Amino acid sequence: MSTEVDLDNERYDRNARDMHRARRKMLRRLVEIRIKRDHPQAEVARVLGVNRSTICRFENELENANPTLDTVLRYAHAVGASLTLKAETIEEADSRKLSYPVIVSNDLVDSRSSWTSVVSR
Repeated sequence: MSTEVDLDNERYDRNARDMHRARRKMLRRLVEIRIKRDHPQAEVARVLGVNRSTICRFENELENANPTLDTVLRYAHAVGASLTLKAETIEEADSRKLSYPVIVSNDLVDSRSSWTSVVSR
């Protein structure tokens, strides 16, 4: 069964923006992890088999960087980070976003979790 996709749809535009923001956030977080773990750029470059200047350029141009998935995975490995990749339909993502966080006793709880699991903490 084939479904026609309307890429001019506002939902798809929003999804594209969300994915772009998530990509930038993930790349910034990987750099934060490298810095927090005191891994010098030169050491990361050695593990990846590139020049330090390549790592420097990658980290300084995150807003415009478009590394391959393989490069991101290799960088994550080199800095001691773990990544979780997930693919879902736009409808599934929208449904997930409609769930809102609830604050109970200063604990952030996913609104989809049962009240019993919150109370039993």
